[in-house]
Amino acid sequence: MAIRKTLPTPFGVEATYHHVSALQIHYRERVCDVVVSSFLDETARRADCQPLGTLETIRLGFAELGAKTEPGRDAVYAALMARSEWMGAEAV
Repeated sequence: MAIRKTLPTPFGVEATYHHVSALQIHYRERVCDVVVSSFLDETARRADCQPLGTLETIRLGFAELGAKTEPGRDAVYAALMARSEWMGAEAV
């Protein structure tokens, strides 16, 4: 699963394919920290190319994820896409 949306990168190239590359769950605080890596496109991601960049760590609360225990992958992507910075994005 990934998110498709055109976003600028520090290299002056636009990235269109964004993938959760790390997820750290903090059970006591009931939050998780998500790291999203950005690639030129899906082909670059599948070819194991290095990401063009990573977005700042995004903290999501279990309530935001609709999770009572451990959040699932689909819930993480849905919560990311519900945020204003991902408006207009497409799940792929």
